[in-house]
Amino acid sequence: MLPESHANSLLKVRWLGHASFLVTSQDGTRWLSDPYEESIGLLMPPVEPDFVTISHHHFDHSSLQALTGTPPVFDQRTEYRNHRYRVRAVSTFHDSAGGERWGENLVFVVELGGVRLAHLGDLGHVLTQYQRAELGPVDVIMIPVGGAYTLDGAKATEVVKQLEPHIVIPMHYRMPQLVFPLDEVRMFTSRWPEAVFHTGCTMEISQAMLTQKNQVHVLACF
Repeated sequence: MLPESHANSLLKVRWLGHASFLVTSQDGTRWLSDPYEESIGLLMPPVEPDFVTISHHHFDHSSLQALTGTPPVFDQRTEYRNHRYRVRAVSTFHDSAGGERWGENLVFVVELGGVRLAHLGDLGHVLTQYQRAELGPVDVIMIPVGGAYTLDGAKATEVVKQLEPHIVIPMHYRMPQLVFPLDEVRMFTSRWPEAVFHTGCTMEISQAMLTQKNQVHVLACF
């Protein structure tokens, strides 16, 4: 359970760096996305999730070494549901050339704590009408914005406008520790003048936050 002081929170979202998040619902269910190898320049903290999603099997998105226990791992196009969460994967590409450069990418839509979240993985293109329809309405998206291997700030903005979520959390952008030559997050946030910059790596999502569209929240990691 979340602490009593956070009783109004539907979810707690903790950014672990790069494209990895640990999302915890009020009942304590923990979802981990895209854990990475420390060779990227960041140290993956030890975590004990209830389930894991992996958007694609590149070393910066698919390391299970830091995990405790043996949670179910979703890394294929699938649809799964139990009494605590629902997971659905939509096929996309890692690049704008139909996967010719970097391969395929899965966008995971997860229903947890009454909230529908979409982790876009290493999405490299604007969504087709079919993909947009497959995703359906979403409340929260985690979206890559660093360019080079994924969407850049301009294309990410297009995808936000396609999906029109309530909350947008940018990821997969330049960090001092990272070995990848990615764009800085400001290349995305400069297009969103009301973006909120958090001083920590976590944020809580309440029902009251799910009333306005396209609220950009930038989390701080390390």
